[in-house]
Amino acid sequence: MKSDQTGTIRLAAGRVVRETFEVTTADGVRIFVATKYVPGMENKQAVLLLHPGNGLGHIYWDLPLSGYSVMDYLAQHSFRVFALDSRGFGDSEHPQRVTYDGCSQDVEAVVKHIQRQYAFGKVNLIAMSHGATVASYFVGKNQDNIERLVLIGYQYKKRAGGEKAQQAVVDLVNKGVFYVHEKPSLEPGPEIYDSPPEVLQLYHDLIKQKNPTRTITIRTDEAGRDAGAANIPHLRVPTLIIRGDHDINSQDDNLQCFRDIEAREKAYLEIGNAGHSSAREKTRMVLFRAILGWLTD
Repeated sequence: MKSDQTGTIRLAAGRVVRETFEVTTADGVRIFVATKYVPGMENKQAVLLLHPGNGLGHIYWDLPLSGYSVMDYLAQHSFRVFALDSRGFGDSEHPQRVTYDGCSQDVEAVVKHIQRQYAFGKVNLIAMSHGATVASYFVGKNQDNIERLVLIGYQYKKRAGGEKAQQAVVDLVNKGVFYVHEKPSLEPGPEIYDSPPEVLQLYHDLIKQKNPTRTITIRTDEAGRDAGAANIPHLRVPTLIIRGDHDINSQDDNLQCFRDIEAREKAYLEIGNAGHSSAREKTRMVLFRAILGWLTD
């Protein structure tokens, strides 16, 4: 990057390159990882993105629509960006049962690979919804490996959908149903507050094309979820909590999470006119810039 005479930062010109690789976890599960960077641009930090609980996995962070890829945005700002598919999602292996401990092992395997293969001492972690729960579980035991943490739409102690929805998942698992197909929709709903029609259409089309399945057994792992929440008061890692003001899944839960965090360096941001899936909203650039500011502070 270069500065002009006004002091404004101008991004170095360059094409964002995408590569993929796989790692194997300690318990033998194959995990898919995508990475993006700009060749010739010095990557001062590594960022690992953890997706929400949708079947498309890491694609949530890399929508093929101009201005909607978090991976491209951060890569263009000198970060080496990684995004994994948790077990049970996307292109990673789909074991019959998925737990938060297992998903934490996915993160551990990828972080170790980044440190070993790319020579980064620590990794920044950005996590959304399901990914934020995984992050809370992982970081509690691996704080020395994480530079900074961003939790978006984190369901700290509140359960999305309530007891009725939770029981429906339990009933399916008891019947031997461990995976369900993603349901495409062109309508805004609990996840989305104000997203452009072309974004809703793109997401709908991606789901129709890939016909992805996602694990539901993770929803039955209350012990793992509670273990992650129990780590929050002991976090020393600089942590940013973000939620959309129309996110019905987190509500006041995120503010309580912020208050409970032990870290001296922490922040709380509520984005206006945004729902749970804030990376797909019209106001997404508030999210993008907040993440960038937190990582470069």
